[in-house]
Amino acid sequence: RIQKWLGQAKSMAGYRAGLREAHLKKCAVTLQAWRRKPYQPAARAACLAVAAHKRTPEAHKIKQCAALFDEEELAVVKLQRQYKRLLAVRRVHLLRTERAEAVAEARAEAATTIQCAIRQRQARRLHHHRRVSREKRLEAALMLQRMWRSKTTF
Repeated sequence: RIQKWLGQAKSMAGYRAGLREAHLKKCAVTLQAWRRKPYQPAARAACLAVAAHKRTPEAHKIKQCAALFDEEELAVVKLQRQYKRLLAVRRVHLLRTERAEAVAEARAEAATTIQCAIRQRQARRLHHHRRVSREKRLEAALMLQRMWRSKTTF
């Protein structure tokens, strides 16, 4: 009876060794596939599935993949946050620039309107001054002419 059990145990050990070797080979192939394409989701999922298998030894490198994937995932999330923050800062900068340009354009238009109004007022004052000056000269000339005509002798 013991001999029969020992024979069965040896045959089961041989069978289990074959299973173990096949699983180790599968681990190696999966790890190589992941190393060739490290960012492919299917390769990552296969690595995680093989690492979670009960026949995978604790010391195998594929067991370290889960922690590595978690670190990479956190790094990607951080990069996405930084990128969104960068886009937000850039968007704010662009909005400030657009607003500053719009304000500058409005101020330039207002300045042009004010300058036109001031020049119009200056032109009216100059025209009024010239008209008054001309009327005074004409009045003075008429007065001299009347005086000249009224006097017969000097």
